[in-house]
Amino acid sequence: MKEKYLTFIILFGFLSCTTKVEKTIALNNLKKIFIDSLAPNKKMIKKGYITYNVEISGFSNDSIILNINKGEKEFNIYLKGNFKQKFMDEYLGKSSRYININPYKSTKNKIFIKYGLYK
Repeated sequence: MKEKYLTFIILFGFLSCTTKVEKTIALNNLKKIFIDSLAPNKKMIKKGYITYNVEISGFSNDSIILNINKGEKEFNIYLKGNFKQKFMDEYLGKSSRYININPYKSTKNKIFIKYGLYK
């Protein structure tokens, strides 16, 4: 019985030390603009610099636009056909980061996205 409690305490300790916020999403035949955000947790804000990663892969029969904000600046990436891209950025970790996927000219697509904030 003590072993179960010890295992629970160790597991809880590891989970409470987590310094990442991560999402994985699959979009099939995206028709409307997809917008989402990630907010740093309290530990990330306290510790400072954070890495923002976006991994996107999939297929599109025509152009889609991936928009990622980098602080006060935003940039657009046009993706078409089979694609697999990874983007990374560092920042102070006091604000949320946004991702925006616009189907633009695409009518058939399958998109997989993994994005997160990591300390």
